[in-house]
Amino acid sequence: RIYSVVHSNDPVARAVTLRVFGSIASVIAERKSVHHCIHRSLESHDQVEVDAALLATSQLCRHSSAFASGVSEKIANMVQGLMTPVDMKLKLIPILEQLHHNIDTATQVRELCLRLLPRYPALSFVVLLLHTLTRLATATLLHIPHHVVLLLDYAQHDARKVVRCKALQEMLALATAVPHTWTHSCISVSAN
Repeated sequence: RIYSVVHSNDPVARAVTLRVFGSIASVIAERKSVHHCIHRSLESHDQVEVDAALLATSQLCRHSSAFASGVSEKIANMVQGLMTPVDMKLKLIPILEQLHHNIDTATQVRELCLRLLPRYPALSFVVLLLHTLTRLATATLLHIPHHVVLLLDYAQHDARKVVRCKALQEMLALATAVPHTWTHSCISVSAN
């Protein structure tokens, strides 16, 4: 019964339906019709509907590897797109940390985030991207040594105090969550 509302002409009704899908994501995680509906709503011209689709995307990515793999390219294109507003990009980046269900997708997301760091040097982007990369590394246990080196580089060389502090916080989060993945080279580099 809920699904039929997505065919409504009312964007607010569709947005409420998408928010319900996000709330019950664990129950409907593998429903292809819901996946398709969310994909379509991400392209909507109504901001309320797009915001609801982003919420549903984030929640569904947590529970469905099929949805996460299917939506990863769309999210990447939206983040990189010139027509996507900055505030929308800031809403899309946290979704990237949910795209860790398979190694290929996680690696692609990591490479995307690394490409975005120099392209968007604004404080809000750098802080958000460093956090997203840390969450992705923690979830996949991939690229930990490379990520530690990246965080060290930001902690030592970025001129902004907030970014340096955030890099150190992310290193602490890594050390707390996955200390067994730190290699000897990570520890010796951080000690210097």
